[in-house]
Amino acid sequence: MKSKSIVPQTKLEDQIDSLWKDYSLDAPRVPNPIPSHTQGLRRTCIVVHLVLPLTKIIFGLRYMYECPTNAWLPYYMLVGGLLQLAFIGTLAYKPLRKPALLGAVGLAALVWMLIASINIFVEWKPDFFFGGFRYCNKNLFYFVFFISAAEYIICTVLLLYICTQFAYSKENDITWQVV
Repeated sequence: MKSKSIVPQTKLEDQIDSLWKDYSLDAPRVPNPIPSHTQGLRRTCIVVHLVLPLTKIIFGLRYMYECPTNAWLPYYMLVGGLLQLAFIGTLAYKPLRKPALLGAVGLAALVWMLIASINIFVEWKPDFFFGGFRYCNKNLFYFVFFISAAEYIICTVLLLYICTQFAYSKENDITWQVV
């Protein structure tokens, strides 16, 4: 087996490298804040955040007329999924990534989630037998109910994370930057 010999860089090469990093017109080089061992978790979160709104839209369209006891449930799923995709789109597409637009779409999604959850949790036990007075499709109702509960859990965990970031940081230590 041949062993590779490592050639040390000269001082001039080190200086050129440092100047190139300082004055490069390339994207600014910042250390990756995400540890490499969490990359799989990051990819999973991205997939979940794309799949959930699409699933909400599909369920809303598929079961549009199958919940007469609360005809708004499919619409809540449809519009909620569209608002979540709009929020993801504003985050992903750089020209749209403005704080005012992000705040407006995020606030609209939050208000829609609150209004929808009032109607969802009021209908706790609908009738799952077709033709009943309080009929609602079982798949639609349970999907809507558990997705709403999961969204509240996710929002609570996110809120706790943000609160701990503020509680354990120095003043002016946290900078909010949309990347």
